[in-house]
Amino acid sequence: MVSSVFLARPEDYGWVNGDSERFYPDLWDEMRKQYKHNDFFETHHRLLFSEHEKDYEKALTYWGSYEHKLGQLNPTFDPDAEFDEKFLRCARVAFYYDRHKFFMNDNQILRHIGKIKHIPTIIAHNRMDFCCPVKQAWELHKAMPESVLKICPEAGHSTPKLLKTVKKMIRQTEKNNK
Repeated sequence: MVSSVFLARPEDYGWVNGDSERFYPDLWDEMRKQYKHNDFFETHHRLLFSEHEKDYEKALTYWGSYEHKLGQLNPTFDPDAEFDEKFLRCARVAFYYDRHKFFMNDNQILRHIGKIKHIPTIIAHNRMDFCCPVKQAWELHKAMPESVLKICPEAGHSTPKLLKTVKKMIRQTEKNNK
Protein backbone atom coordinates (compact mmCIF):
# COMPACT_ATOMS: atom_id res chain seq x y z
CA MET A 1 0.00 0.00 0.00
CA VAL A 2 1.36 3.38 -1.06
CA SER A 3 -0.41 6.72 -0.65
CA SER A 4 0.32 10.38 -1.35
CA VAL A 5 3.16 9.46 -3.70
CA PHE A 6 6.23 11.69 -3.71
CA LEU A 7 9.00 10.57 -6.07
CA ALA A 8 11.59 13.09 -4.79
CA ARG A 9 12.79 14.18 -8.22
CA PRO A 10 13.88 17.78 -8.82
CA GLU A 11 10.58 18.53 -10.61
CA ASP A 12 8.66 17.12 -7.64
CA TYR A 13 10.25 19.19 -4.90
CA GLY A 14 10.55 22.10 -7.34
CA TRP A 15 6.78 22.01 -7.65
CA VAL A 16 6.17 22.69 -3.95
CA ASN A 17 9.12 25.06 -3.66
CA GLY A 18 8.10 27.29 -6.54
CA ASP A 19 5.79 26.08 -9.26
CA SER A 20 2.83 25.72 -6.88
CA GLU A 21 2.82 29.52 -6.75
CA ARG A 22 0.86 29.37 -10.01
CA PHE A 23 -2.14 28.11 -8.02
CA TYR A 24 -1.42 29.89 -4.73
CA PRO A 25 -0.02 33.34 -5.60
CA ASP A 26 -1.81 34.88 -2.62
CA LEU A 27 -0.03 32.56 -0.17
CA TRP A 28 3.34 33.20 -1.82
CA ASP A 29 2.72 36.93 -1.62
CA GLU A 30 1.92 36.61 2.10
CA MET A 31 5.14 34.64 2.67
CA ARG A 32 7.14 37.28 0.78
CA LYS A 33 5.67 39.97 3.04
CA GLN A 34 6.52 37.99 6.15
CA TYR A 35 10.00 36.98 5.08
CA LYS A 36 10.78 40.41 3.57
CA HIS A 37 12.45 38.92 0.50
CA ASN A 38 12.24 35.99 -1.91
CA ASP A 39 14.94 33.83 -0.38
CA PHE A 40 12.42 31.70 1.48
CA PHE A 41 14.69 28.75 2.03
CA GLU A 42 17.55 30.46 3.83
CA THR A 43 15.22 32.62 5.89
CA HIS A 44 13.00 29.68 6.67
CA HIS A 45 15.98 27.54 7.66
CA ARG A 46 17.29 30.22 10.00
CA LEU A 47 13.86 30.73 11.62
CA LEU A 48 12.91 27.05 11.80
CA PHE A 49 16.12 26.03 13.53
CA SER A 50 16.28 29.08 15.78
CA GLU A 51 16.28 28.63 19.55
CA HIS A 52 13.77 31.48 19.85
CA GLU A 53 10.13 30.43 19.98
CA LYS A 54 8.85 33.46 18.06
CA ASP A 55 11.23 32.67 15.19
CA TYR A 56 10.31 29.03 14.73
CA GLU A 57 6.61 29.79 15.24
CA LYS A 58 6.82 32.26 12.37
CA ALA A 59 8.51 29.60 10.24
CA LEU A 60 5.78 27.09 11.15
CA THR A 61 2.99 29.59 10.48
CA TYR A 62 4.13 30.41 6.98
CA TRP A 63 6.49 28.17 5.03
CA GLY A 64 6.16 25.32 7.54
CA SER A 65 2.42 25.06 7.03
CA TYR A 66 2.40 25.98 3.34
CA GLU A 67 2.37 22.43 2.01
CA HIS A 68 -0.50 21.61 4.35
CA LYS A 69 -2.48 24.41 2.65
CA LEU A 70 -1.95 22.99 -0.84
CA GLY A 71 -5.16 21.41 -2.07
CA GLN A 72 -7.42 23.56 0.11
CA LEU A 73 -9.90 25.72 -1.75
CA ASN A 74 -9.66 28.71 0.60
CA PRO A 75 -6.31 28.44 2.36
CA THR A 76 -5.09 31.10 4.77
CA PHE A 77 -2.25 31.37 7.21
CA ASP A 78 -3.25 31.62 10.86
CA PRO A 79 -0.70 33.70 12.77
CA ASP A 80 -2.52 32.76 16.00
CA ALA A 81 -2.23 29.02 15.41
CA GLU A 82 -0.52 27.04 18.12
CA PHE A 83 2.06 24.44 17.20
CA ASP A 84 3.20 21.62 19.38
CA GLU A 85 6.67 20.14 19.69
CA LYS A 86 5.73 17.26 17.38
CA PHE A 87 4.81 19.63 14.53
CA LEU A 88 8.09 21.50 15.01
CA ARG A 89 10.13 18.29 14.92
CA CYS A 90 8.28 17.04 11.82
CA ALA A 91 8.79 20.38 10.05
CA ARG A 92 12.50 20.36 10.87
CA VAL A 93 12.94 16.81 9.58
CA ALA A 94 10.96 17.55 6.40
CA PHE A 95 12.95 20.70 5.70
CA TYR A 96 16.24 18.92 6.38
CA TYR A 97 15.38 16.28 3.79
CA ASP A 98 14.12 18.86 1.31
CA ARG A 99 17.28 20.94 1.75
CA HIS A 100 19.39 17.83 0.96
CA LYS A 101 17.31 16.77 -2.04
CA PHE A 102 15.97 13.83 -0.05
CA PHE A 103 19.40 12.16 -0.24
CA MET A 104 18.50 10.73 -3.64
CA ASN A 105 19.91 10.83 -7.10
CA ASP A 106 17.74 12.15 -9.92
CA ASN A 107 14.77 9.86 -10.57
CA GLN A 108 16.23 7.20 -8.26
CA ILE A 109 12.89 5.68 -7.29
CA LEU A 110 11.61 5.05 -10.82
CA ARG A 111 15.06 4.01 -12.10
CA HIS A 112 15.14 1.24 -9.47
CA ILE A 113 11.47 0.29 -9.46
CA GLY A 114 12.26 -2.87 -11.44
CA LYS A 115 13.39 -4.50 -8.20
CA ILE A 116 9.86 -4.39 -6.78
CA LYS A 117 7.53 -3.84 -9.75
CA HIS A 118 6.29 -7.43 -9.60
CA ILE A 119 4.84 -6.93 -6.11
CA PRO A 120 1.08 -6.33 -6.16
CA THR A 121 0.65 -2.81 -4.83
CA ILE A 122 -2.28 -0.55 -4.07
CA ILE A 123 -1.61 3.12 -4.78
CA ALA A 124 -4.05 5.70 -3.40
CA HIS A 125 -3.76 9.39 -4.15
CA ASN A 126 -5.95 12.47 -3.86
CA ARG A 127 -6.63 14.25 -7.13
CA MET A 128 -6.47 17.72 -5.52
CA ASP A 129 -3.14 17.04 -3.81
CA PHE A 130 -1.18 20.14 -4.78
CA CYS A 131 1.69 19.16 -2.50
CA CYS A 132 2.36 15.90 -4.36
CA PRO A 133 0.48 16.21 -7.67
CA VAL A 134 -1.30 13.06 -8.78
CA LYS A 135 1.00 12.71 -11.81
CA GLN A 136 3.59 11.15 -9.49
CA ALA A 137 1.14 8.42 -8.46
CA TRP A 138 0.25 7.90 -12.11
CA GLU A 139 3.92 7.52 -13.11
CA LEU A 140 4.54 5.06 -10.27
CA HIS A 141 1.47 3.07 -11.30
CA LYS A 142 2.66 2.92 -14.93
CA ALA A 143 6.09 1.71 -13.75
CA MET A 144 4.46 -1.05 -11.64
CA PRO A 145 2.20 -3.10 -13.95
CA GLU A 146 0.83 -5.17 -11.04
CA SER A 147 -0.35 -2.10 -9.14
CA VAL A 148 -3.88 -0.78 -8.72
CA LEU A 149 -4.31 2.99 -8.62
CA LYS A 150 -7.23 4.66 -6.87
CA ILE A 151 -7.53 8.42 -7.37
CA CYS A 152 -9.76 10.02 -4.75
CA PRO A 153 -11.63 13.06 -6.08
CA GLU A 154 -12.11 16.37 -4.30
CA ALA A 155 -9.44 15.98 -1.64
CA GLY A 156 -6.03 17.53 -1.01
CA HIS A 157 -2.83 16.22 0.51
CA SER A 158 -3.13 13.29 2.97
CA THR A 159 -6.70 13.70 4.11
CA PRO A 160 -8.89 11.46 6.29
CA LYS A 161 -10.89 10.70 3.12
CA LEU A 162 -7.77 9.14 1.59
CA LEU A 163 -7.29 6.96 4.68
CA LYS A 164 -10.89 5.72 4.40
CA THR A 165 -10.35 4.93 0.73
CA VAL A 166 -7.13 3.06 1.52
CA LYS A 167 -8.80 0.98 4.24
CA LYS A 168 -11.69 0.18 1.90
CA MET A 169 -9.28 -0.90 -0.85
CA ILE A 170 -7.33 -3.12 1.55
CA ARG A 171 -10.54 -4.79 2.78
CA GLN A 172 -11.66 -5.36 -0.82
CA THR A 173 -8.27 -6.84 -1.75
CA GLU A 174 -8.35 -9.16 1.25
CA LYS A 175 -11.90 -10.21 0.36
CA ASN A 176 -10.88 -10.93 -3.25
CA ASN A 177 -7.89 -13.00 -2.10
CA LYS A 178 -10.02 -15.35 0.03
